[in-house]
Amino acid sequence: MKTSKIFKKATIYTFLYISFVSCSAQTNNFENDLKNCINEEINKYASGIYQKESIYFYVFALDIEKKLMDSNLIKNNKKEDYINLFDTIEKEKSNSYKAFFEEILIMMENKGFDLNSFVINNAIYSKCPYDAIIKLKNYKSTSYYEYFSQLNSIMNNGFNNQEMILNLLKSTNQKEFSNIYYRAPIILLAILNMDIKLNPTSEMKKFRVDDKTYLKPKEQE
Repeated sequence: MKTSKIFKKATIYTFLYISFVSCSAQTNNFENDLKNCINEEINKYASGIYQKESIYFYVFALDIEKKLMDSNLIKNNKKEDYINLFDTIEKEKSNSYKAFFEEILIMMENKGFDLNSFVINNAIYSKCPYDAIIKLKNYKSTSYYEYFSQLNSIMNNGFNNQEMILNLLKSTNQKEFSNIYYRAPIILLAILNMDIKLNPTSEMKKFRVDDKTYLKPKEQE
């Protein structure tokens, strides 16, 4: 009887260990696939258009985040800080972040990172997440699927859709948000929102290509 209980416990622990290792392996594979895809797409664009050196997107995002902290636009990398940051961008005068934004633009230009490039933004918010996620087992039940689905919806409905941004941030737990693979698209999204506020364009309209919705400026009458 005692031996049977020990065997059952050992079986349970073995199962839990295998499950943990399997989940960890899936996560690592996804993050590597995502990173490699985004870096490849960005660098293909940067080298082809600007003949610039290699960009490592997640390292670049951390550099931007550090400058956000140095500029006192965020205190740390908690999601509450980013909720407050988007609120600042939306409601406060642009002089609170204009100097920071101009510094980031110079960083981007030096690296050949085109903030408003469809190729780059599509890689980060749509193509690469999708290509990496569908390789996962039961991918629709993963937290990554839900997160990047919401990011893709933000891209398709306007990068400055404050309601969708707030819903995304609130629905993401802090453990997930502490992972740069979750946080990096949000960091870039903040810069895109600064750009929209500082450099407003004409009113946008939706159009569809291959069952996907995109935005473009409305033609003037």
